Amino acid sequence: MKAYERALLVTDQVRNLNPWLVTFNNFAISIRKLGTLREDQSLLEKAASSFNQLLKFWTRSSDPRNWARARNNLGIALADIGELAGSAFHLQRAVEAFQDALSVWTVVVEPIDWPAANRNLGHALTTLGSMEKNVSFLERALIAFGLVMPVHIARQKTFHQATVLIAQASAELSIAENSVGSKRKQNLSTALIHVSAGIELFNPSQLTVHFDNALRLRDAIQAALAGGDGRIAHPTG
Repeated sequence: MKAYERALLVTDQVRNLNPWLVTFNNFAISIRKLGTLREDQSLLEKAASSFNQLLKFWTRSSDPRNWARARNNLGIALADIGELAGSAFHLQRAVEAFQDALSVWTVVVEPIDWPAANRNLGHALTTLGSMEKNVSFLERALIAFGLVMPVHIARQKTFHQATVLIAQASAELSIAENSVGSKRKQNLSTALIHVSAGIELFNPSQLTVHFDNALRLRDAIQAALAGGDGRIAHPTG
């Protein structure tokens, strides 16, 4: 981060605007990553403010691809703030930002960013839907995850396949919490299929945290299936 700060100081913004914007974007990304790592809301808000500054230069009409990139990065920062602060407002803004990016990106033109933005959208909708107990948000999350799975399978991206399966299971668990009877059992059964498939794809020796989180999610789903229409205990971590 300090390297980007030094580069911004020595780069002439007026004469070298494009290199300055690229450096400023990298600086904002580094702040956002640090804020996520430290769970520091002030850093995440600084990152969001930086991306908003970039959007004054990277507009949809003048530079749609970089506009989409800045909107996606802004969405990540807002989603992290929303999750950290329990703020539905920030999560809703994050969803809008990811949708903006996806209105420009396609899987052909942006083969890496398009799946990532759909995963980001799905995660934000899952968090928002769980927080608001809104099944429609959770169902939209499943649609977003469903769109990227064929891409990851075709490209043999095992890790991404696993994380999407786990994310689908988490969304389905939250849907089940708002269902009863046979509908609830169906949601939980589907969630168990997905989380079990995701666990099979993980290498526990290399992905300990992801693997452990998946195991906790599986245990919660199995407990919910055994508990009938009782309260669902969501795993933490």
